Parts: sequence; C-alpha cells; structure tokens
Amino acid sequence: MLKFTNLSRDQKIRIAILLALTKLIYFIDILGNIPSLLLKSSARGLIYSVVFISILSGIAIKLNLPKYFDSSKIFGFYTFSRSSVLGISTSKSLEVLPLLIKSEDFPEVSSKSILAVEYNTGKILYEKNKDEKLPPASTTKLMTALVALDLYKTSEIVTIPNFCINLNTQKAGYIPGETDNVDNLLKTLLIYSSGDAACALAVGKVTYENFVSLMNAKAVSLEMENTHFTNPVGFDGENGGNYSSASDLTKLAKEVLKYILLKENVGTREITLKSPTTGNIGGIGHTRQIRNTNDLLWNLPGTVGIKTGRTYAAGEVLIYEYRADGKDIIIVVMGSLDRFTDTKRVLEWILYSYRW
Repeated sequence: MLKFTNLSRDQKIRIAILLALTKLIYFIDILGNIPSLLLKSSARGLIYSVVFISILSGIAIKLNLPKYFDSSKIFGFYTFSRSSVLGISTSKSLEVLPLLIKSEDFPEVSSKSILAVEYNTGKILYEKNKDEKLPPASTTKLMTALVALDLYKTSEIVTIPNFCINLNTQKAGYIPGETDNVDNLLKTLLIYSSGDAACALAVGKVTYENFVSLMNAKAVSLEMENTHFTNPVGFDGENGGNYSSASDLTKLAKEVLKYILLKENVGTREITLKSPTTGNIGGIGHTRQIRNTNDLLWNLPGTVGIKTGRTYAAGEVLIYEYRADGKDIIIVVMGSLDRFTDTKRVLEWILYSYRW
C-alpha cells in the first residue's frame, strides 16, 4: 500500500479522489462487458433449448407418445414445428397420430350418424351428425350391464320373473321361475342381446323404474349429454324417449371396455352356459348355447367387439371395435340400413386414409 507521509492534507485529498475515480472507471469498464456476456449466454442457452426441444419432439413422434410428451406443458408454448428449427416458415403444428395422409372421397353409407375415433388418443377420424339424438336400440344393454355390476356380485342368483319372459324381444329361452347367476345373465345380455336377461337384472334388487333411474344417473356421470333411457332392453321409447348419440355411445363403449368381464363378453363369438342348480325346480341346471349377434366377429379380421342393436325406429345400430397392427379404432353407426357393410366401409376408408 502507498504511504503519503510528506504530503499536505489537500494533496492527500486530491490523490484519494484520483484513486477513487480510477476504481470507478475500472468498475464501469467491467459493467460495460456484462451485456455482451449476457447476450452470449442467452444466445447459447436459446440454441441449446431449440436443439433439446427438437430432439424430444422427434422422439415423441417416432414413438407415438403424444399423450406422454406435451411440449406446451413443459416449455410454455402451444405450437412447435421441427421445420421452424430449420428456418422454414410454417404454421403447421405437430399433429396427434394417426395422421390423415390421403383425401379420398368418403364411401357411400346409409347411416344417419357416424363417429369413428382412435381409442387411445380419442382423435376423431370421421364424424357425421355425431351428436344427433337417435334411438340406440340394444346398445342400451351396455348401460344395463354397467348398472348391474354396480348392484350385484357376479355370483348372485337371480330369479327370472314371468313378465320378463313375455317381452316382445330377443330372448335366451329362460322359463318363468328359472334362476341363473349374474355372470351368466351378463353373458346372455351382451353376447346374445337377450331382453329377458336385461329385464331380470333390472328387477332382481330394485324396481324396474329405479333401475332405469340408475341408468340415467350413470349416463350423467359419464357426461353423456344427449342420452336418456326409458328401459334396460333398448325398446323404442314413447315419443322417442329412449335416445342417445354416436358421441355418447362412444363414451359408453369406452367405459364398458374398462371392465375385463364385460370386455371379454362383448368379444365372445359363442359359448355354452349352464345355470346353477340352486333354486331351479328339481335341482337341475339348464344348459344353453348362445352366439354373438355381431357378424363381423367372424368375417372381419381385427374385430374385437362390441354391441349390436336393431329396432323399427332405430334401424340398425352398431358399436364396433377394431384392434390390429397397433391400431385401435371404435366406430359407431346409428340409423343404418346395413350396419355391417357401413362399418366395413368406414373402417376401410380409415385404414387407407390414415397413417399410424
């Protein structure tokens, strides 16, 4: 350190001021370099971010992981394009797979309402009047099955009342007073679309009216906004009171497919059932063989379910699932003159027009 022993007070003050000014100039010089350093660091960080995002986005596309990787949630923006990283000006955002790659005309079909969705992502592949209220016919029985699972254990025994036998609907051949377990009743309900099974499940623990109320409450919980049920069988309601929509039936199908038992039932081609001896006259169980009403389970590879329906007012209805080669598609057709042909044509168009 410098010592100023032979200087006057004024000289010491001046030297102190000069030293202070020198330090200030040095400090200002350092400050002058900070913007440059910050700019360089920011530019470097931006480049690293762009490269990092590009790599992750590429991986997400490659592995078909849109539901696991969402750049907007991680980085705070909503659209991102790899072409913009390369300097190409574009407004196209990353699309959810599958991608529409061809624009062929949609085939001629008879259905009044259609909705086709990719099961895993929920992406709409085709729609036509998807929210129109139409009679759902026996696809109603999917809701009957859900409510029955809420009320019963599958091992419980239910007695078939006489009035269920006399319904003007498809029946599995139950006789008045016959008993069967809930597991068998669900199978005849969903595989063979038996109305006598639907009726028996509806009155086994609660009243018929209460069961229908539970059906409608379940519809509300599933956000089926264009649906109302008047019966558990799928009869055309008075003044069109039993109605749903392709959009709502898709929601119903997805809920049903969450239950392994129901999922297996709607995909079963045929099965032989034997009712328990408990409660039956003479302690004898009845045997019946039932066959699925969905013809596509036999003649369209990849078909895995789920439910048919047909009444005078509804025409033909089908909720259909296709699963093959990494594709999982749900198609709903309502108000059809030929549900199986319509569904085949919709599926063929999707497989031709989209890339997974």
